[in-house]
Amino acid sequence: MLIDIRRSETLLYADVILPAASFAETEGTFTNHAGRVQRFRQAFPPPGQAMEGWRLLASLLQACGDSRAWADAEAVFSAMATEAGAFSGLSYQSLADHGAPLGAPG
Repeated sequence: MLIDIRRSETLLYADVILPAASFAETEGTFTNHAGRVQRFRQAFPPPGQAMEGWRLLASLLQACGDSRAWADAEAVFSAMATEAGAFSGLSYQSLADHGAPLGAPG
């Protein structure tokens, strides 16, 4: 299986190819080298059949029998903040435009 944002020689060796959206074509969060969680926002819609990474993984989980369903990247982050201690207390609202350090009170 290949999940990628561009066509490359690698796709010649994959049995299944899932086209992913680039960071500019999705919204979500990332944690930088200093442990600061930051939001990023979608600048462009994904082209063609490309899907956001969170949406691809959620679809794969559901195909494997996982009953959880997420409506958007914010819902994924909320679930992560509930399940992963380092993100506890963080939310899209607490990150706002400046982000927050891991483990910071929300």
